[in-house]
Parts: sequence; C-alpha cells; structure tokens
Amino acid sequence: EPKKGSIFRVYFPIGSSSVPYKENVETTESHPRGNGQLVLVVDDEDAILAIAKHTLERFGYKVLTATNGAEAVAIYAMKKDKIELILTDMAMPVMDGPSAILAIKAIDPKANIIGSSGLTSRGGLSKALGAGLSHFISKPYAADMLLKTCHKALNGKI
Repeated sequence: EPKKGSIFRVYFPIGSSSVPYKENVETTESHPRGNGQLVLVVDDEDAILAIAKHTLERFGYKVLTATNGAEAVAIYAMKKDKIELILTDMAMPVMDGPSAILAIKAIDPKANIIGSSGLTSRGGLSKALGAGLSHFISKPYAADMLLKTCHKALNGKI
C-alpha cells in the first residue's frame, strides 16, 4: 500500500558445498596465453571493450583500445610496428569495421586482423572477409573463444 512500505525476504538454497566459490584454476591454466603481444581492440560498446581488454591483459597480452574505426586507423598509423593483432567490431559509428580494415590494410597489407560482430548477415560478413580478415569471431564471444582466436591469428593458424 502507498505510504505503508513493503518487506521482501529472499531465500537462497545453501549449495552442496560450504566452501566459498573459487575460480577453477585448471580451466584458467588451459587457455592459451599471450607473450606480451600488443593487441588493438576496437569496439563502440564500452562493456565489450573493457571485458576484452581485461581478458587479454589477464592472459599475457598488452592492449590498446579504440572506440571507432577512425580512431583505430590513427592509432595503428602511429604504432604499426608494435601492434601485432587487431580485433575490430564490424558495425560502429564514424567509421565501420570493413572501412577501417581497408584503411589499415592500405597502411600495412600484412596487418593481422580479427573481425567481430553480432550481425552476421551474408553481405556484411562477405564485405569484411573480402577486406582481408585473418579470422572472424561472432558476438557474443566467451573468453576462451577470444583467447583461442587470438592465439590462432598470432600463430598463423586458420
């Protein structure tokens, strides 16, 4: 009732173990690790950018970020000799992924680029693949898929 308030009680079952949750060390250790390689992550969604950055750094990579293709091209132009891999979203404002890929490939035809998108329409994916991607990862992606795809791209595996 208005002006009377409410009380809610939430009951959670006690798990089968009284031991607090710990990260599964075995699973964490089985993911491929980086060796200090510099990765440029490009995405207009802050949450995806932050999670990808955190995951890659946690597993041994150094990370630069950009929020659109134009920013990514500018960063790549300044640090092309240090950046070993680019992970870019396909659909972004200002400059989309396929346009950024073409611009980066104009700077360095051997640039190693992973495309990423939740929108996998045939036209968009074909355009991205035609622009020179080394790999593609569909969103949403889990940490293990991100790490495995980066490992494959950096080690020349298809």
